[in-house]
Amino acid sequence: MGQGMKVSAMRGVRHSLWAVVVAAISAPVVLLVVLVRNRSGYPMSFMTRDPTAVAGVPAYCGMLSNLGVLGWCTASATCLFTSTVVKPRSRDAEFLKAAGLFSLWLGIDDLFLMHETVLPSLLHVHEKVVVASYMLVLGCLLVRHRETIRTSDYRPLLGALGFFLGSVVIDTRLPFVGEPLPFHVSTAVEDMLKFVGIVCWMVYFWNVSREAVART
Repeated sequence: MGQGMKVSAMRGVRHSLWAVVVAAISAPVVLLVVLVRNRSGYPMSFMTRDPTAVAGVPAYCGMLSNLGVLGWCTASATCLFTSTVVKPRSRDAEFLKAAGLFSLWLGIDDLFLMHETVLPSLLHVHEKVVVASYMLVLGCLLVRHRETIRTSDYRPLLGALGFFLGSVVIDTRLPFVGEPLPFHVSTAVEDMLKFVGIVCWMVYFWNVSREAVART
C-alpha cells in the first residue's frame, strides 16, 4: 500500500510539473515586460505587439533578420533537446549543450540588438568590444570541443565561420576593407552573409545531433 501511494504521488508530481515549467518561464517574462514598460514610459502595447505593427510598416520589413532569429532558435532547440537524449556527460552532450546555449544567446542578441545597443549602453563599452567577446566565447567553444568537431563533417561549420567573419568585417569596417560601402549596401551585404552563416550553423548542428543520436 505504501509503495502504491509513493508511485501515485510521483505521478501526481510529474503531471503537475508542466504548470511549474510554464510559471517559471512566463512569470519572469511578464515581469520583465512590466519593468521595461515602467522604465521606458512607452505604452504597454509597445511591449506586447509586433514591432512592424507598432512602427506601422509592412509585415515583410526585417524579414531576413526574423528568419535568422528562427535559424538560431532552430539550432538551439535541436542542440539542447539532443543533449538530453544522448548519454549524459558524454562529449556529445557537453558539446551540444554548450552550442545550444550559445546559439540561444545569439538568437536573443539578434532579436533585441544586444551587441549593437543594449549591452554597450548597459556596460558602457563599444560595440566592437562586445563582438570581440562573442568571438572569444566561440573560440573557446571550438577549442574545448575540437575532438568532437574533428570527427564530424565540419564543412558546414567552416562555411558558417567564413560567412560570419565576412559579416563582422563589413559591420566593423576594418581598415583593410578599403573605402566603406554606402550604408544601405553594406548593411544588406552584412545581413545576407550573416543569414547564410546562420543556415550553415543550423545545418551543421542538425547533422551533429543526428549523428549523436545514432551513436546512442
